[in-house]
Amino acid sequence: MNDTENLDNLKKNVLQIAEKAVASVLPEYLLPKHLKNENYSDGIVMLAIGKAAWTMADAAARILKDKLISGICITKYGGSRGEIQRVEIHEAGHPIPDNNSLLSVQKTIRLLESYPDRKLVVLLSGGASALFEKPSSNLTQDYLADLTNKLIYSSASITEINTLRKFFSDVKGGKFLSLIPQKEIDCYFLSDVIGDDLSVIGSGIFFCERIKKRIINDILKKYKIETTLLPSNDHLLCKRNKNVRNILIGNNLLLQKNAIAIGEEHGFNTIRIDIKETFEVSSAANYFIEIINRIKSENEFRKPVLVVAGGELTINAKKSGKGGRNQHLALEMATKISGATNIVFAAVASDGDDGNSEAAGGIIDGNTQSKATLKGFSLNKTLSDFNSYYALKAVGGLIEGKLSGTNVNDLYLIAIT
Repeated sequence: MNDTENLDNLKKNVLQIAEKAVASVLPEYLLPKHLKNENYSDGIVMLAIGKAAWTMADAAARILKDKLISGICITKYGGSRGEIQRVEIHEAGHPIPDNNSLLSVQKTIRLLESYPDRKLVVLLSGGASALFEKPSSNLTQDYLADLTNKLIYSSASITEINTLRKFFSDVKGGKFLSLIPQKEIDCYFLSDVIGDDLSVIGSGIFFCERIKKRIINDILKKYKIETTLLPSNDHLLCKRNKNVRNILIGNNLLLQKNAIAIGEEHGFNTIRIDIKETFEVSSAANYFIEIINRIKSENEFRKPVLVVAGGELTINAKKSGKGGRNQHLALEMATKISGATNIVFAAVASDGDDGNSEAAGGIIDGNTQSKATLKGFSLNKTLSDFNSYYALKAVGGLIEGKLSGTNVNDLYLIAIT
């Protein structure tokens, strides 16, 4: 078997590991062990919000059956897979909030006001921040959309973005709690945030907190955001007058651990590494190369080796090309391992939705750069144009994109033989 055939087999292995790992954190596997032990005999109303809202709502409805009185499922356009008994399906804008995001809040309030004495079961996943919105009274939806767009295409971290979202919104940071009658609320979270900070997931719709004036002003200044709405003091977002119980059902660490177990089943010796939340794509690529060089130079690592990591990198996209942070990272890695005959790298969004493309991510090897050159692509120019999708498509390096039904952030795999 020649080097090209070896790399092709290695890529197939890595893709299978990624696919199985993502499938292992679907709500249909995670929710039952939590919901089946709950006593909801008086009946509940349900609110599902996020990219994984439909699969979470569908799994919950199958488990709860007649205990589910009524509910609403709010997901991104194309996120619905059909009707769910006793649940209204509503789609809205993501990642930029639109008028349907505002309508999400209005519909939810109407539903919950119809059942004021019933316990509320919330199913929350990443993406909720954009899908569920009510701008502060002196702001327009267009202003909030422009602000979100600017932050997303900057190098702002998800924590910074969601901190501002809370300040400029009347439903984030727990403020939604004051708009509904329910006093007993169970929140089941799929976390797409490293560290599982409940104040960041969905911008803390059901999580009360105090935001310091200094933090808000620092973020506004850092990203040159002009606004007439400025904090005059530390901002208490809501009163803690509700009994909210938070239950974490899945996160990126679980995705990584499952990838490790699956990798070992495929015959790999596995290593899990941590990456910083604040890593920009280029910094992450350099870090991964350091790890690869260490494995190549030290005898303690018995090959084949699978390195597993996860998180959410930032990318400061200066041009409006087509792609996403995972495709950009994969292509940058292709320039750094060019010529290697024993390395495969994959970056995949667990939700199946990477950037503004139809792909979930990218997978590359030491032949990717030469293949791209033969197809007429300069990878350095492609990277500077933030146009990774087309180059990866040309060399067969795209990971198929479709909404997976879960959302626990990104998975990075490095296979070395």
